[in-house]
Amino acid sequence: MKRSLFVFLVAVLTIVSLAAVGCTSTPAAPDEGTAAPDEGDEVSTPAAPEGKTYNWTFLHEHPSGTPHFNYCVEVAKALEEATDGQMTMKVSAGGEIVPSYDIVEALKDGVAETGWGNGTSQVKLIGPAGYLLTPTGLPGGPNPIELLAWYYIGGGEELANNIWGDWAVSVGCIPGEAELFCHSNVKLESMADFKGVKFRTMGFWAEVLENNGASVVTLSGSELYESAQRGVIDAFEYCPPAQNWPMGFHEITKYVGVPGIHSPSWSTYVLVNHAAWDDLPADLQREVVDQWKVGVIDHFLADWYHDGEVMNMYEDYGTEIVTVSDEAQVDIAKAGLAICEKYAAEDATFATVWEHQKAFFKTMRIATQDIAPQISLFDYVD
Repeated sequence: MKRSLFVFLVAVLTIVSLAAVGCTSTPAAPDEGTAAPDEGDEVSTPAAPEGKTYNWTFLHEHPSGTPHFNYCVEVAKALEEATDGQMTMKVSAGGEIVPSYDIVEALKDGVAETGWGNGTSQVKLIGPAGYLLTPTGLPGGPNPIELLAWYYIGGGEELANNIWGDWAVSVGCIPGEAELFCHSNVKLESMADFKGVKFRTMGFWAEVLENNGASVVTLSGSELYESAQRGVIDAFEYCPPAQNWPMGFHEITKYVGVPGIHSPSWSTYVLVNHAAWDDLPADLQREVVDQWKVGVIDHFLADWYHDGEVMNMYEDYGTEIVTVSDEAQVDIAKAGLAICEKYAAEDATFATVWEHQKAFFKTMRIATQDIAPQISLFDYVD
């Protein structure tokens, strides 16, 4: 894990600078016939009516008690404290109110005010561009810092809102670490090893595996333990180590695969029902945006560090850690590129996001891969 220290330091420095800049909501365009204020005019910021409270429900995709769930619970606590109780946000566990992959429809219908926006699971609504918005299963995709930078400083937020626009408003980006390559009861080191394997995944990674002879099924996180225990699936990918450990997958699988080249990072979007967002005064809108951004420092970095701790826990438990060959990793990255080019030729929205990301990530990776050293003294510490 030679890049771990570098990425951790870049994360702290990059995200602290982002938080310092702050964020304000994008003002709506003035109605036709309404004169814009002169530069010298003082513009007041609407505030929440005195005594009025805003009690929101957040629809989560993941189970209660997991790090991704706790991340949102802690942001909710911070939001309530920052607004002196004027705003609350109850976090509902995946499947508690609506099925985990039906969250976006529920937000549009007003079932709840806000929720977890997983672009990959919502391709049915927003088209294949969802695979680029949420690169879970984007083989050879960007790392977490590159992805977070794309959203907050690279124009990703505007693109995301153009895509989510008919369904909800994106007010924040929750970044995620590289996922484990797999939990499995078969050893998976090369692409040839996937032939005949019953593997749970979704998105582009599913296409790559099917092209290499795997039998792919899509299951929600809550179904994985029993499915693997019963032999319905031989292997699966789900989330980073810190999220997977409390799910108990090590109890029913022999192997953990690394590195997560199939999904080097992921992001989900904090989506808000349009009417609920418009009803929220400007000062509380800013507080919502700011608390989600601060959550990156308070919770995402803690989860990232915990991934390292959990890998030690897997080894102590007796799980065998299997490293995917360099040759297989190159093949996987090239397969991801081929799929992106295929979708770009077929879908105009995908092509727009793809061209934008290609330019941004190519430049960003000069900093993260070429300028920054990849070797550290900590790699040689006993």
